[in-house]
Amino acid sequence: MHRPPTRALELTFSVTKTCGLHLGPSRYALVLLDGSAKKHDLVAWEEGAITEPGESALEALPALLKRLAKEYNVPRESFGLAVESGLAAFRQLTLPLTERSKIEQVFKFEVESLLPQWSIDEVVVDFIVLDQSDESSELLAVAVPKEVLEPTLGACEKGTLEPIEVELDATAMVNAAATSGRLAEEGLRLLVNVGWNSTATVLMEGDKVRAMRAIHLGVGSCEATPAVAQSAGDGAEEEVGETEEQVAATTPEDLAMRLRQEIGRSIAGLAQGQEVTEVLVTGANLPGICGGEVMGVPVAQLAVLPEGAEVPEAERPALCAAYGVAARQLGAGPLRLSLRREELRYSGTLERLEFPLAVASLLLVTLLGVYNIFTHNETKFVKSGLSFWENSSHSLMVGNRKQGRAGSLHRPSKEIDQYVRAVRDGGDAESNAHEHMLKVRTMLRREILEMQKKLGQGVEIQHPQSALTALSGVLGVLDQSMQNNGARPSLRRVESNYQLGKRGAGDTVKVALTLSFFADNSLDATKHYEAFQTALRGQPWFVEFVDRPSTPLKGGGGIHLQGVQIVVDVSQMNSKAGA
Repeated sequence: MHRPPTRALELTFSVTKTCGLHLGPSRYALVLLDGSAKKHDLVAWEEGAITEPGESALEALPALLKRLAKEYNVPRESFGLAVESGLAAFRQLTLPLTERSKIEQVFKFEVESLLPQWSIDEVVVDFIVLDQSDESSELLAVAVPKEVLEPTLGACEKGTLEPIEVELDATAMVNAAATSGRLAEEGLRLLVNVGWNSTATVLMEGDKVRAMRAIHLGVGSCEATPAVAQSAGDGAEEEVGETEEQVAATTPEDLAMRLRQEIGRSIAGLAQGQEVTEVLVTGANLPGICGGEVMGVPVAQLAVLPEGAEVPEAERPALCAAYGVAARQLGAGPLRLSLRREELRYSGTLERLEFPLAVASLLLVTLLGVYNIFTHNETKFVKSGLSFWENSSHSLMVGNRKQGRAGSLHRPSKEIDQYVRAVRDGGDAESNAHEHMLKVRTMLRREILEMQKKLGQGVEIQHPQSALTALSGVLGVLDQSMQNNGARPSLRRVESNYQLGKRGAGDTVKVALTLSFFADNSLDATKHYEAFQTALRGQPWFVEFVDRPSTPLKGGGGIHLQGVQIVVDVSQMNSKAGA
């Protein structure tokens, strides 16, 4: 464990103070800066093991962070974290978009198919722009499983140091190199960060990232130590479909040789034949990796800290990622990778339809506006017509005294006269012309009903039953009997009298007939008479039949009946009863 030699320097207070923490599976590095993006000083630093060998680093991390926060007065509002690049999966894709806001809307949807081993909701994703043209962007997608990040973030929260931003040590290394001016010159450079479980390689052209790769090989291959977080799983070490084999190295010399071979593979694979000017190595101190050349490219150490920082040369590479995180909080460095970007929405079909829907909505609003204009003009015309109709109606009813015109209503009621004159003078302004006319119509109908009551109309008055109607009904049945049975009746006397109902009985009409039925013999005449009776009894208005004895005619040509009585209820007859 190393601390600055001057304690007073650690206690310096400044509102521009930032802190960067680099966490590996078993080691950590802390850097505090004070100043601005262009000029800043190293306030404090510390690097060491999270816990003693054999203990759980994840369980010991909260206590360590509490100590660091208290001892160095770590600014929580500008505290960032870098984790090993081996936790992430890298994928390259091209989108026909150039605006970052547009890319963010569809990014999750586009990258999901490139990560078949995970659901898109199981990972935190962000992207780095590799290259752009006028019409498209080439992106490097970075995905880290949430289940890998959550234990570390949970431990940070328990340790009272929850990071504002989380990034990879590879991007922190790029920001550190750019802040120190190591990327100012043109040409391709390969930056290498040796971690505990993985090694990150980044191909840079100036300050632009051209490719990034994670090799699952680090200094932890020399010995086993409890880790804070494990690898992201299958596919995390891929750049674009390329799978790395995890090779166990038993000695630092073997590890250095293996890493130099992987650096050669990165130069050949990432640069794709272009000339690489130098390889800059930082991170864990591994003897034998720096110096000499790999595939004709010189390999040197990348030690980046502010000018005047009192840090031993051997410790500087281990602080590179933490320095890059702290410098980023000051606004330095070209990369802004964020692994806490939950605002990146899952944009699917609906987001792709936003523009067409917006155009359709605009057209709909325009159509509604035009329709509203036509409706307004039509309403204005109707109101004008209603006003004319109302004035004409009022003049027709009550007249116009000023013009000397008499109204059609003879002595209109006081209510109608007062209301019409009040409307003419601007009264009842709450109602429109149509409602005015409806109110006048209601008054007229009410007055008509009152007059009808005075005249007896509409009142249930029981009138005497018509004797003529009753007689017509009986004679109608007799006529129908003649047509159906061939009867030949002869009426001698007809009498029809109204009978007032008594003892709760209804009114009736008594019809008395004296008649003869002619036939070939008395028997046929009797049958015709009985058929006439049957037809009468089947009528709804029939009440009673008073029979009389028949007298045969001389010569046997029929029968004679004297005073046959039929009682009829005329109220049960319809309009066709006497037809």
